[in-house]
Amino acid sequence: MSLRNMFRLLAIGAVISLAGCGGGGGSSSGGTTPPPVTTFTITASAGAGGSIDPVGTTTVTSGASQSYIIKVNAGYTIQSVLVDGVSVGAVSNYTFSNITANHTISASFSTSVPPPASTFTIVASAGTGGSISPAGTTTLTSGASQTYTITAATGYVIQSVLVDGVSVGAVPTYTFSNVTAFHTIAASFTPNPYTVTLTASKNIALNNNSDSVNLTATVSPAVPNGTVVTFTAPSGTTISTVTPTSGNVATAVARSTTHASVTFTASVAGANGSTIVKFIPQPASADVFIALDSARTLDSLELKFVNDAGATYTSATSLNQLLADTGSLLTAGPGLADPANTITIGVVSAAGFTTVANTPIIQLTYSGITSGIPGFRVGSVVGASTFPSVPLVLSASNFVVTVTYKDSGGNPL
Repeated sequence: MSLRNMFRLLAIGAVISLAGCGGGGGSSSGGTTPPPVTTFTITASAGAGGSIDPVGTTTVTSGASQSYIIKVNAGYTIQSVLVDGVSVGAVSNYTFSNITANHTISASFSTSVPPPASTFTIVASAGTGGSISPAGTTTLTSGASQTYTITAATGYVIQSVLVDGVSVGAVPTYTFSNVTAFHTIAASFTPNPYTVTLTASKNIALNNNSDSVNLTATVSPAVPNGTVVTFTAPSGTTISTVTPTSGNVATAVARSTTHASVTFTASVAGANGSTIVKFIPQPASADVFIALDSARTLDSLELKFVNDAGATYTSATSLNQLLADTGSLLTAGPGLADPANTITIGVVSAAGFTTVANTPIIQLTYSGITSGIPGFRVGSVVGASTFPSVPLVLSASNFVVTVTYKDSGGNPL
């Protein structure tokens, strides 16, 4: 290497050495300045009904933690706590940990009395010819149920039941279940085209559960043969041998162990018919009262009176005195031309007498009844005349016969 190149290398090394020794004009103290500290803020707020602590803006350093306590006033509860706008629930405290950003926290409150349950109404109505129960507006809480009963009046049948304007048929009941909305129910009715006439073979019978009463139900207008008619009666009475309609007529047999007047009912096609039969113990005697169905002024009356087998005629009494009349009663036992259990009786008056409609003018007493219940009727009118001796036409149908049956002690049954 030449001397010239050697000096050149030494000069370059010296420059490098000087650059590494305290160059750059730094501080004479020889230390370094630390970077500034990073901080963040948390803004806390609370609505009416409570508080949050600490409230307002809190400054924290990066990485630090901050806790908040939420308190309620009397009569309130915590409704929600929002952190950065997102609910963290109805918590009573919350802690921010390792904070590296700005945050917000807000608390809201509500009264401690729960809000009223949701309620709904059902409006019920019924047209002419029937009813619905309950009627009018009924208020229900959400989820409740309500039953309605639809009843047709006599002579009507249910035509249709509309729920919220849609027919559910001619139903007698309807139930709204788990109600969560407003509803309406409306019932309509139509005149029943059918009638039922119920008759009994007798209107009084023994209550020995053996004496039978034949019931006949006649349906009009025509129903198909074989249509079932429902016969009903109260407790203590039995109905058997029910036959469906044949020629619009259905029949049944009734018996009873009760001592009472019993109402029998026959029902079909929404129509009903009824009749009453009185059931009594075995009678020992009977008082029979004979009246005219309208007011008559008479001077004589003679008629034949009939009783069923089992009753013995014992006495007769004129009730004319009750009417302030002067007539006297004439009686005769069974004549040769009269059938058994028939007597001819007559009332005559020199001054004439006036009857009162349905008020007895003759009382007959029968005794010795040991079996069954004898019936009594006016068989025919022999003759009658008005005062003075003007002929009057009367028939058996003009008379009203009332019977009081009695037990062996003379007590009415």
